[in-house]
Amino acid sequence: MNKYLFIIFCFSFLSCNKREQIIPDYNSVANQLIEQVLKDNSFNDCCMLEIPEKTFLEIREEESPLIAISTQKTIMQKLQITSDKSLDSLQNQTRNFKINRDILNQFKLNLVNDSILRFTDENLTICPKGIVVISKPIFDKNFQTAVISIGFGFTCSLGHVEKYRLKNGKWYHD
Repeated sequence: MNKYLFIIFCFSFLSCNKREQIIPDYNSVANQLIEQVLKDNSFNDCCMLEIPEKTFLEIREEESPLIAISTQKTIMQKLQITSDKSLDSLQNQTRNFKINRDILNQFKLNLVNDSILRFTDENLTICPKGIVVISKPIFDKNFQTAVISIGFGFTCSLGHVEKYRLKNGKWYHD
């Protein structure tokens, strides 16, 4: 009898391990997506605004509560999320994001802080080809679909929310 229990236990243990899904590391997947976005948009030799520590929706909330509500609805629709709680959980993954400096070097991007957005002659000469503004990506729970905001130029806000899908190891604008 003990022999059969042992076999059942081993079978259960092995089958449980096979069902475990490996959750990708947020930073590595986010950097992969940002690298693809930079390639797709030919953002070479520009400046890139530092990505704030706040979540994308926290930034939008500071801009305007109405913009934040509209953006939240857009994100939920694009990621097919039905509850605020799910979106909060996905956003919390973004809190410790760190940009891979190798990506900045690859595209010859000069990382600048938000003081550059003041319209001065000096600031305009620091970034003559413009400033790329990218939000931290928000992924669906399977890391197969993402939303990200991409902007360019001397603007005060982030750009539009764009949707990307992962297909065969590469991110494609949807």
